[in-house]
Amino acid sequence: MEVLLVNLAWVLLMAVWGVAYFIQARADRAKGGRYIANLEPESKD
Repeated sequence: MEVLLVNLAWVLLMAVWGVAYFIQARADRAKGGRYIANLEPESKD
């Protein structure tokens, strides 16, 4: 039973982290993109 609870806690932790990461990434994309801008620098023409 302990293993089940530990697994459940781990799954919940990963789910919360995933949602938080997704929200942060969406917010960053909306204001220029922290991740995308680093991968593809814009030309300043």
